Amino acid sequence: MISLTGNNDVHWSFEGANILWYRAPQEANQFHFYQHLVEQTTGEALKDNLPEPSGPIDPNIVVARTLRNVELSKFSLGETPYVYVLQPTLAATSKPLTARELKILTKRADAAKQNYFKTCYKKIAETLAAVKKVKFIDLKDAFLDHANDEIFLDSYHFGDLGNEIIATEIAKAVVDDISSRL
Repeated sequence: MISLTGNNDVHWSFEGANILWYRAPQEANQFHFYQHLVEQTTGEALKDNLPEPSGPIDPNIVVARTLRNVELSKFSLGETPYVYVLQPTLAATSKPLTARELKILTKRADAAKQNYFKTCYKKIAETLAAVKKVKFIDLKDAFLDHANDEIFLDSYHFGDLGNEIIATEIAKAVVDDISSRL
């Protein structure tokens, strides 16, 4: 099982959401639909027990919650190998940015958000690199050799070249891991 992840944990934690107990925007819309439906049909309100976001979550808590999700994932997989790939993101990369990428970064992430991403990513990498029975691949800097290439489409997504680089790096790490088991 391969998970390309980390970005949403940090993004939503910066917004104050608990990644262990959280609804994505589409899930929130669905819940609000159910609330309305219940109220219209029964006359009673459907209580929402989800805590309200409260500002950036301490990076140490983000790492603890991420680790908990990794542990739960590994437990549910049993003996199936689990590969956690830390997703490259514009706010945490060391890639020299193109003018367009820099414009996106400054528009979408102020200095506080950029520092938050870098701090969380560093702590996630340090923590998950030490977890046994989970293959950890840190790809936050996978694009360093592509300073002149447009990799990021927005803060978190990549075009064909970015996807190719990520797929190649994951394949190398997984093949090396499989070869070492033989």
